[in-house]
Amino acid sequence: SRARLDNVRRLRKRGLLEDAPRKRGDLLRLTELGHHALAGGRHPDGAWNRDWDGKWRLLVFDLPQKAGRGRVQFWRWLRKNHFGRIQGSVWITPDPV
Repeated sequence: SRARLDNVRRLRKRGLLEDAPRKRGDLLRLTELGHHALAGGRHPDGAWNRDWDGKWRLLVFDLPQKAGRGRVQFWRWLRKNHFGRIQGSVWITPDPV
């Protein structure tokens, strides 16, 4: 579809995707930058091999439906700060908060 082609074009332009040579058919692959972006901006080996105090930080909250936009902004902040969603409004991170 057109939307898919536009998305692929945009990802290529950002340097996240590249063409992979093949005898027949088109094939795309992630660039190194694409892998980095997919890992949330963290280098996977660096994230796994770093020092850790062994503590998980658990965040449980309840935001009303009325706070719609604020809820979305808060979820984005959580993802940006490497929290993982366990379920609903329960999030976890190994990083100090």
